[in-house]
Amino acid sequence: MTPKINLRLLATYPFLQEAKQFAKALDITEVEEEVLSRAGERVIEAIERYEVTAKLEKPFIEFASYPVAKMIVHHLSNDWLRKRWALAEAVRVEKQLNIEILQVFEHVLKSLNITVKNVGDHYMIHFTDYLRLAERLTSNTRWKLVNRTLSRGYVHLTRSEVCRLAREAAYNIFSDFSALPKNLKPPEKILNQLNEINQILAAKAKTITTPSNKNEWPPCIHAIANRISDASHFECFTLAAFLTNKGYTVEQVVDIFRARADFDEKIARYQVEHIAGKRGSGTIYRPPSCPTMQAHNLCIEKGKLCPKNIKNPLQYGMMDRDASSAAVCF
Repeated sequence: MTPKINLRLLATYPFLQEAKQFAKALDITEVEEEVLSRAGERVIEAIERYEVTAKLEKPFIEFASYPVAKMIVHHLSNDWLRKRWALAEAVRVEKQLNIEILQVFEHVLKSLNITVKNVGDHYMIHFTDYLRLAERLTSNTRWKLVNRTLSRGYVHLTRSEVCRLAREAAYNIFSDFSALPKNLKPPEKILNQLNEINQILAAKAKTITTPSNKNEWPPCIHAIANRISDASHFECFTLAAFLTNKGYTVEQVVDIFRARADFDEKIARYQVEHIAGKRGSGTIYRPPSCPTMQAHNLCIEKGKLCPKNIKNPLQYGMMDRDASSAAVCF
């Protein structure tokens, strides 16, 4: 059953078909100052807090500020910002969806092209849809299909897990800027927001540092560091474990991860401290072995750029090089 459609609902979930229809009547070149201010605030919140706060006391302002915020992000042409903002908006959707009544919950899922069956205290989703939505999550073994309860082609999920998949679907929508013209000229009214956000981005860039002594890094670690903004959970663990074992401080390692759009300092610090043995059991985790790196397609040129007989990335720089070696890292 379709829930009652109101402005608050459209402001919360701007990807709803009803929201898209309503948005067509908006002229973002003529929006009021409060809308522009809130649009800039949404982008700044994404940069600084990795989450956009839901402000629904004034639903029209919240609704109208979304397309303006997206236009601001689009105009700045910063890939990191695009991902960061899309993630922050998707996190907002996930949190709100968790507390919605069933009618709204199911309506939003349908608009995200997610079909689930409500079975008592849990939900079921077809495994093909699950694989599509959980693609970026499977570096965490909890989300691997082999570790899920599967019944006649359907995966069992809790409501919070369904919401986590909904976040992935929402992220795909928020990060799609293809409908916006490439040479879109922003209205004069938002120039102040653009300048302010550019200054914040510049300040943010100064906090992103790269440790020295990179000549001691093997090619696989260099490659992960170079694409850290898109690295998987496994790759991030590998990089953090390598660096902490090489003597880099927790602070130095955390600083590298600031380049990620989903960077959350509290979470990153906790994870790096855990890898470094400063939390939990005190175990200092080593990076995966070379065969494991090969299995994950992370070994560069099958180890031909590494010393002979190397078995772990940590051994790079500790073993004499054989210039004539073309050995695979086993």
